[in-house]
Amino acid sequence: MKRISVIVPIYNGSLYLENTLQALLNQPYKNIELILIDDGSQDDSYQICQKFAQQDERILLIHQTNAGICAARNTGLAYATGEFVSFIDQDDAIDPNIYVYLSNKIGDADMIVGGKSMQLIDKKQLLLSEIDYSYEEKQLKDQKEIAYALFNLDHRMTFLHLWNCLYRKK
Repeated sequence: MKRISVIVPIYNGSLYLENTLQALLNQPYKNIELILIDDGSQDDSYQICQKFAQQDERILLIHQTNAGICAARNTGLAYATGEFVSFIDQDDAIDPNIYVYLSNKIGDADMIVGGKSMQLIDKKQLLLSEIDYSYEEKQLKDQKEIAYALFNLDHRMTFLHLWNCLYRKK
């Protein structure tokens, strides 16, 4: 079972954070480490993360001065010990089996892209729109095939997000 480092950059995410962290900890795929990077939050995000970190040894909590989401992700990468890395945002509602699904597809791949379903919800928790994308399963073996698929040259919708992928950490 491959170890997966899940990097979660956090900035003022207290409204959604508990649900996201609980969903990550409830994953049936247990060989994960959660790297939570509090990027100088002004709300109680850090305290929420501390509570979770005290309850689960798979959590590494890092606090840094606000430097932005990319810097927070890079900090997480520096601490990641897994063979694969995944990025989840603080407000993501993830599939309860995402890491089981993605890890079963690893083989010798360096990157695994899953399908996705997205919902746009307003502040009153009303559903504004819903989108569901499934991709045909294929293995891309060289840079030309990857570029062809990612840049939509086969005239299929390709939406690459950080949160529905695993990346081999080399």
